[in-house]
Amino acid sequence: MACSHRFSDWLYLPPGLVHWEVNTLIVGTFNPEWDVNNYASWFYGRTDNNYFWEVLPAIYHSPSLRKPYNTGEWISFCEKNGIALTDLIYSIDDADEQNESHRKIIGGNHFSDSALIGNFKKITWTSIVEILRQRPSIHHVYLTRSASGIWARKWNVVEEYCKQQGITCNTLLTPSGNARFQYTKEMKQLYPALGNFIEAMWKQKWHSLKDYS
Repeated sequence: MACSHRFSDWLYLPPGLVHWEVNTLIVGTFNPEWDVNNYASWFYGRTDNNYFWEVLPAIYHSPSLRKPYNTGEWISFCEKNGIALTDLIYSIDDADEQNESHRKIIGGNHFSDSALIGNFKKITWTSIVEILRQRPSIHHVYLTRSASGIWARKWNVVEEYCKQQGITCNTLLTPSGNARFQYTKEMKQLYPALGNFIEAMWKQKWHSLKDYS
């Protein structure tokens, strides 16, 4: 049986859920519906080792919403700031929950994007371009990972559409603990904590907030 996205109902920003005007779309990769080691109640809530809900509020001069958290506060923050969240993968169609190796790849403690792509071939992708067409108020799109390999091929389509439409389109440093691989000794001297470093890297690419104040 396929492994769908845990929050698949949200991925295309249906008005019944995302009822506010969106100016900024943030795109991740995947959050599996399988319960193995996944206790996320919403996007970027899967592990403690993720700085998304610390970094994003900081950019908007708001207090951290990192765990312990309230999902309603996350959604309210997005509504207040015209933000919507989605992911590139809608479902992994050749995943089998009864297959132990599949469960380890998708639900293991060391879940990774590269493991997904390396072990599964039948994937249903979320159409980011379709979302942008449905939501013309979106002027800024960000992917929270580097774009290489299959991710680059999927993201290039988004970049081309954004270029045609005059939409800001950027990739951001991952907010996960993997950002530590770019957290050099020199960076540690400038930024005392990994979350501070990620925030600084995001600010280099983030749009001005003055138009939405």
